[in-house]
Amino acid sequence: MTTLDLATCLAIATVVIVAYAAIGGLFRDVITDIVQGSILISGLVVLLIAVLASNDFSFANIVPEQLSFVALDDTGAPVSLLATLNTWMIPVVGSLVVQEAISRFLGATSVSVARTGCCLAAGLYLVIGSIPVVIGLLGAAAGFVPDGWSDQFLPQLAQQHLDPGLYVIVLGALVSANPSTVDTTLLAISAIATRNLVEPMAPNLSQESGVRVGRVITALTGIAAFATAASGESIQGLVVIASSFGSAGIVVALMFGLHSTLGDERAVVAALLTGLAMSFFGNGVVSWGYSLFAGEEAAAALPWLFQANDESSYVLALLAALVAYLGVALVTARGARPVAAE
Repeated sequence: MTTLDLATCLAIATVVIVAYAAIGGLFRDVITDIVQGSILISGLVVLLIAVLASNDFSFANIVPEQLSFVALDDTGAPVSLLATLNTWMIPVVGSLVVQEAISRFLGATSVSVARTGCCLAAGLYLVIGSIPVVIGLLGAAAGFVPDGWSDQFLPQLAQQHLDPGLYVIVLGALVSANPSTVDTTLLAISAIATRNLVEPMAPNLSQESGVRVGRVITALTGIAAFATAASGESIQGLVVIASSFGSAGIVVALMFGLHSTLGDERAVVAALLTGLAMSFFGNGVVSWGYSLFAGEEAAAALPWLFQANDESSYVLALLAALVAYLGVALVTARGARPVAAE
């Protein structure tokens, strides 16, 4: 695709995304999402039509094993039940609290607009999301294997079956989908930090100064995002980390906040800290940081608790956050119980 190395491409993308997020803001980010989303959806529809019109693919070739909910390892062998549960819970449960959706409906003009938007978005998600699933099933059944990482499945399939001009447009939309998610994340972090940290410490800060501070935070967050992207081995791996890291405690707190009166802010903090700690351990952050100073061999010798655990890390994080929430909630509820008069 290009002669530039990965580090250079990441650096260029970081500069463009940070500049766009800092200057454009959330409103222009939403407009960009609509434009590139429309292009991406159109490209997926065209690719699906091209695949269905080709004689190389047929629904009759899809085998029952492809429709199994059991996850597979790198060799194609089925993994354990716990690993399968962990694999499914990351995109399903972890996506409940993604800030891309939350920032959109919180920015709606009214409750009815937010509710209608969520319902429409859910329907579009299911319909449009089924297109790459169908293409993947047909491609795998036909024996199509991408060169390199599995992340290249859809782009390489599009390259083979689309007109070069249309392929460039579809590939551009696919590639731009990730930066769009990143700039929304940068804006969300900047807004939260400005509102909850900067403004309480500087209550007399003017609006113009607040905007400048927000842009600085956006730039610093972009640098952290660059470091995270540079440390990833694949797009899929980065997406998994983004959906699972620290979200276990948020999910637990959200469910209790919506459907129960049990627990207060102390239980929420306990769940958040526990989920975050389990994410640090389960995703191997501790061993990775230790390897920077002591070497990979020394990091590999650390106990299993400090090693990356792809089979059950998110399930354990959810359970730990749930136990922490319930424990603190029950203790504080018992302590707050009024003493009967003698």
